Amino acid sequence: MSGGSAKSLAKGSAPPGPVPEGLIRVYSMRFCPFALRTRLVLKAKGIRHEVVNINLKNKPEWFFKKNPAGLVPVLENSRGQLIYESAITCEYLDEAYPEKKLLPADPYEKACQKMVFELFSKVPPLVGRFIRSENKEDCSDLKEEFRQEFSKLEEVLTNKKTTFFGGNSLSMIDYLMWPWFGWLEALELNECVDHTPKLKLWMAAMRKDPTVSALLIDVKTFQGFLNLYVQNSLEACDYGL
Repeated sequence: MSGGSAKSLAKGSAPPGPVPEGLIRVYSMRFCPFALRTRLVLKAKGIRHEVVNINLKNKPEWFFKKNPAGLVPVLENSRGQLIYESAITCEYLDEAYPEKKLLPADPYEKACQKMVFELFSKVPPLVGRFIRSENKEDCSDLKEEFRQEFSKLEEVLTNKKTTFFGGNSLSMIDYLMWPWFGWLEALELNECVDHTPKLKLWMAAMRKDPTVSALLIDVKTFQGFLNLYVQNSLEACDYGL
């Protein structure tokens, strides 16, 4: 099974068989930003993999043996080893497949990326709060929080004087942050980056990256998913929102 068009496996489905030798499997969900992190790294590093999409509204019983929390992403290799939590899966892939490293080798530079990651960590919960808000017309306070968080990231780019957060070329930190920025247009939140020109240039550069562009979901499709999410009043953790 591969990619975003594969059918999602739900309760009552048979578990997939062992992972073939030479492949790694990612249990994913098409619209989950956390799972997208892992898929971006897989694609950027050219790792041969297969995608098994999970119906997070109606999870298969066997999936809880892959991750007791029932969340994606989960990696499984041909030895049956399981790795979950998105940032952990990405770091694992970078170490297990060292041919094209995305994390810097220098300890200081690696620490810098992790500090930016911590700075960014308030953005995903904000996105979740915005999506779950009942009145999108009156979210001025939330939008101001977005602007404040984006200003912090703008300052990072200003100080670094580089296009990307890790330097002049795209690296792990950029892929870890991108999924939520890829949603801004669909959420009609682009106005929240109007005051951050360097962050806007970063977003434009990310969209031109072959890995990112290959996994982009068009705005209408994503908005359709969001409407379904809101109508069904799903738990926040179901889709990583």
